[in-house]
Amino acid sequence: MRLHLMDLSVFNYLIPLTIVEQMPKRKREPNIDEASEELIASIQDADALENGLRNFKAEKATIQTVFEDAENDILAEFKTDDPQTLPERDQIRFNTKLKFEEGLRDDRLQEINEKISEYKQKHFDKCTSRKRQRVVDRQIAECEEFIHEDPQDSDWKLIGKVKHVQIVLNDKVGAMSSNQKQKYANVLTELKKKGWRVLRTHNADE
Repeated sequence: MRLHLMDLSVFNYLIPLTIVEQMPKRKREPNIDEASEELIASIQDADALENGLRNFKAEKATIQTVFEDAENDILAEFKTDDPQTLPERDQIRFNTKLKFEEGLRDDRLQEINEKISEYKQKHFDKCTSRKRQRVVDRQIAECEEFIHEDPQDSDWKLIGKVKHVQIVLNDKVGAMSSNQKQKYANVLTELKKKGWRVLRTHNADE
């Protein structure tokens, strides 16, 4: 706030004029709900998969190009694309060379296809794991919200909800990341301090 004097000399006096400067409003973080978070993650996962498969597609195109170049060399060597027009001995040589290049191409393509299958499976496993981690993060955040509630003033529905969330999370402790385990342990500690009943499993302190 700044205090300015307004010059009203025409009336032979000055009066204070208070000007309140507006502070720039802090932008609030958008509240992303579960559905939106999963949609964003799904789009990102799909983009990552598409980019990975694009690399394999490029490798396949390269293999096909190498084969076509080798095939053209064979046709140029025998000066024909129809081995039936060649003497029997040259027919055998023509077909042997062409089948060799075809086999080489097919083996390389099969290897790429196997890599694609492996890549897709790993991508699926990673996406599934990340989704489980996001679910756990949301459940821990939900449990953390109860720290702001007073158990003495809570009804049986809220008390039951606090217990249920802990049961669900305790069953997932073994699959939590180290950061999640620490976060959950801290939340349980704060809940206990607040007077909430804390349920623990033998994995909770790991």
